[in-house]
This record gives sequence, structure tokens and C-alpha cells, in this order.
Amino acid sequence: MTGWMNYRIPALLAAALASCVRAPDSYPLPAQYVMPSGPESAAAKLDGPRPLLGMSDPDLESRIVQDVRPAPDGDDWRWTGEHPKFRLTLDDVTNLQFCLDLSMRPETLRDTGPVTLTIRINDALLDRPTFAWPGDQEYARAVPAGVLKGPGDVVVSLDVDRPWMAPDQVKLGIYLRSIGFRKRAR
Repeated sequence: MTGWMNYRIPALLAAALASCVRAPDSYPLPAQYVMPSGPESAAAKLDGPRPLLGMSDPDLESRIVQDVRPAPDGDDWRWTGEHPKFRLTLDDVTNLQFCLDLSMRPETLRDTGPVTLTIRINDALLDRPTFAWPGDQEYARAVPAGVLKGPGDVVVSLDVDRPWMAPDQVKLGIYLRSIGFRKRAR
């Protein structure tokens, strides 16, 4: 054997034997921390403009006007009812598009057929898009000049023309991830 082989074989043998060590049957508990007594700190409020709402936003409940079903904490999606309404806050009303991120569930389309939404911003009709295919979908439409009068609160309402009757006999509208306004690309 050459000289370099004499050093390699014992090193490989030692590495192979070291990997055969058994893991301990148990581990000690990590150090425990006791929380201070007293009331829980309040969750941070999202102050200021809220042009876009996600269905998992911490302040969503204060932005729902009506007809949105509860969801488990942290869930990104929520079912709406037949006539959901949301309150958003805008600080700039120029060059905006209205956006929806929704999912049309296959079981709902199978039972209802294509679903048309009537979208209103502060009671002004924006559009009546029809959704006829299943899956996640994004909808965007430029907001015409004059629909938004100025900065402040805006009420967005949706009317679902063919709500789905769920197995528990609850009328469901659309499966929604986000709703609101974004700046348009120029």
C-alpha cells in the first residue's frame, strides 16, 4: 500500500463507526418561561388607508359590513353569502382598479352553472362579470373617473345572482381571498 492509503483507511473506518451511535431514549425538557401575569396586550390595529383586504387580515372583522362567513384563524379564504359588503379606506382615488381574488369551487358551478356578480362601489354599478369555470381566478377592472368622490371610506358590495345551497342548507356566494383597490399600471 502506498503512504496516502495508510491514512485514509483508518479515517474512513473511524467515520463509519462514529455514525453507528444510538440516539438517547429521551431528551430533557427545555427551559420553561413563565409569562408575566396581567391582561394580554391588544393586537395591533392596522390604522390608516386600507385599499385592499385579505381574508386573513387581523382587522378584517371591523371591515366587513355584512354577509361574510367566519373562518378559522389565519385562513386565507372565506365564503361570502349572497350579498357581502366591505368597508375600505382610500387615501388616493386616482388611477385605481378594483380587484377580486376568488375561487369558483367545482361543486358550486356544477349545481348553479355560471355565476354573475354585480359589483357596486358606493352604490354605483361598476360591472357584472360572469364566472363560468372552476378554480382560482383574478378579476380586475379600472374604476371610472367620478365613481370615487375623494379619499375616505368606500363601501364595496357584491350581489351573487346564483348562490350555492351548501349541504348544511346555507346559501353561499363566492369563495374569496381578497377584495379592494390597487394602482393601475400606466
